[in-house]
Order: sequence, then structure tokens, then C-alpha cells
Amino acid sequence: MDNENNIINLRYLSGVTYLGLIISIYFMIFTNSTILYHTSAMYLIAILIFLLLLMKNVHIYRLNFLKVNWLLVSSFSILNIFYSKNPLLSMECVIFLLISISILEIDFEIIFFEVLFSKIVPITILLAITIFLNAFIKDLMTNYLSSLVVPSSLDLLYIEVSQGIYSGILAEKANAAVAMVLGIGAVFAKFLTNEKFKVKHVLLLGAYLIAIFLTGKRSLTLIPIAACMFIFFVHRGKAKYRKLIILILVSIILCYIAITFIPQTQIIIERLLLVTDSGTIDTSGRDTALWPAAMEMYETNKLFGYGLNTFNNYFTTYGTWGVWNSYAHNTYIGLLAETGIVGTILFCMAFSISLIKAIYLFTNKQKILEKKHKELLIFALFIELFWLAYGMTGNPFYNPGQFLIYVLCISMVSSIEKLYRV
Repeated sequence: MDNENNIINLRYLSGVTYLGLIISIYFMIFTNSTILYHTSAMYLIAILIFLLLLMKNVHIYRLNFLKVNWLLVSSFSILNIFYSKNPLLSMECVIFLLISISILEIDFEIIFFEVLFSKIVPITILLAITIFLNAFIKDLMTNYLSSLVVPSSLDLLYIEVSQGIYSGILAEKANAAVAMVLGIGAVFAKFLTNEKFKVKHVLLLGAYLIAIFLTGKRSLTLIPIAACMFIFFVHRGKAKYRKLIILILVSIILCYIAITFIPQTQIIIERLLLVTDSGTIDTSGRDTALWPAAMEMYETNKLFGYGLNTFNNYFTTYGTWGVWNSYAHNTYIGLLAETGIVGTILFCMAFSISLIKAIYLFTNKQKILEKKHKELLIFALFIELFWLAYGMTGNPFYNPGQFLIYVLCISMVSSIEKLYRV
């Protein structure tokens, strides 16, 4: 028994260190923080330690249809570099893709995800508090805590705050809203699996939703609600419709109170009436030109595309709007432009197979799952639904952190599948 516990502890430690390895590489490659730059040598040393632990305690387990599809995606992405119109930009994207996808090849013990899941609510509650504080102390991040903000992001942050958009300590509205979505997913999983109705779950869900209001992200307000509704209807638990009705009523009341007594939350109503995500109605034609520009890219190479991560560079020279860094605002159109028909099919197959597996486990095997594993499965399914739907209006594929979260949820489902041998 002791030996078994030691093996589990070693594998859990390896899982944590592997995640640390990925985060370290992300920080080294994708941030402009001077602190991280000066400590890059420390990260390199840490990576060597992580690799030694991984070689000793974590093993790659057998291939399956899901893994084969992601391996095909990885292979295609590498080949994409060689015919890309801008190989350096494509290589940057491929690096984070390969690092993230490598998670799917590792045999994580379920305890790793159990511990990871247990940290989501307390962390997201703290992040939500900073968003609320930011709404009442407008210069919280631009003045008092500006040292925590990447210098290159300060100008944009000033603009967002002036428009009534608040993101708290994360200092970026989309990342702040996604963090609140993670909180919604975790609490919703607990709410749905708990036989007794708990008021704290509903209050937390309402608080997270109001925090998203403050970020002004319209799609990230609506998509989590739609994902919850879908899971509710395929769930086979007791009294699910009573829970659904109570949840809807309480949420409506909380949102009404928030919009009435916290004027800052009214930004979401204003933005729902706008044409674009920019905070003001776009009269320049820039946002309406994104998808036509992507389709022009697609026409240059219909089979294999223009090259991963090249849309921003293309669009910057497409019009007279200056430097563009926000992608096509649609993951699937962006992939079609950058990877062509072949790449889009491979990516969409990988996305679809991952989602189908999660839905199958949830609809057919939920009765045999332990409560804690059912929570994990609901959370993973929620995040997959959210991520894929958000791809219709946003860029979660191109955000390293958001893509990492998505891949971790796929791995979470695979661990549950393996545990129950279904």
C-alpha cells in the first residue's frame, strides 16, 4: 500500500512539475516582463530538473484515436512552418502548440486533476475580488499596482478603464473574463453534482457573472450560460429542472440588483448594443474587414493556407488601420486562412473527437462515476463547450493560456476514461 502511495505521489509530483515546465516556457517565450527576462537562467535550470523527474516517473501510454488525431495536428503544424509566408511567426505558434499538445501524451494520475480542480474556486474568487475593487478604484492597476502590469499593456489598459472596462489584477479584459468562466465551470460542476441545494453555489455563480459584466466581454457573458444550459439538459441527475429554475431566477435577481445598484456593470448592456468589441461603434470598417481579409488569405493557398499565426501580419498591410494584433476574431476562419482546407479539417477533427468523447462519458457513464470525478467531467465538458463556442467570435486558439486550459481539460477527460476503463 505504501509503495502504491509513493508511486501516486511521484506521479502527482511529476504532473505538477510538468505543468510548471510548460508555464515556464510560456513565460520565457510569450511575455515582455523584465523580471522574467532576468530570471531566464533559473527557468532553464528548473526545466532540466523537471525533465529528469519526468523521465523517471511519467510514462507515455498507448495511442488511441484521439492521440493519433492530435499527433496529426502536430505533424501538420511542423510542416506548416516550411511553406508559411512568414516561417518565424508560424514557428512561434507551433512551439506553444507542441508544448501544449504534449500534455495529451502523458499519463497523468487523476489525483493531479483533483488537486488542480480544488484550487480553481479560491483562486478565481480572489481574481473576482480584484475586478470588483478595480471597478470602484479605477486606477487600481494603472497607478497603485501598475508595477504588476507588463509595460507594453499599460496604454491599452488606460483606454479600457476610461471606457468603463475593468479586469482587476489580470489587467486584460479577455483573460479576466475567461478566469471568471473557469470559476463558473468549477462551481457549476459542484452545484450540479450536489444532491442538496446550496445557496453559496448560486451566489458564487452570480458573482462570477457580474464580474464578467465588468469586463465588458459580451460573448463571454452569453457562452457560459449556453454551456450550462446544454449540460443541464443532458444531465440525468435528480431534480435537475428544479435546480435549473431556481438558478435562473436567482441569477436574474442578482443581475438586476447589480445593474441597478452598481452602475459600472451597465457596460455590458451598452456593449451588447454595439457592433464591435472595441468599446465604441466601429465606423472605420476595420472590424468588418477581418473576415474578408481572412478569405483573401485563404484564396492564396486553399489546400494548406498562408501559414499559422500570419493573419495579424497580413491584416496590418491589408488596410490603413495600423498594426493589428487581435487575429480574425474567429478561430475557424482564422485557421482556414492560415492552414487551408487540410489543416482546418485536421484541427476540427481533433476538436470534435475530444468533445464527443466528453459528451459520451457524461451521458452514458455518469452513474458509475464517483462524485469528485463527475465534477471533473462536468467541468471539463463545460470548458470544452465554452472554448469551442468562444472560437466563433474570439481567438482562444491563439492565446497560449486559453489553449493550455483547453488541452488540460481534454487530458482530464482521458484520465477519467482510463480510470474507469470505459
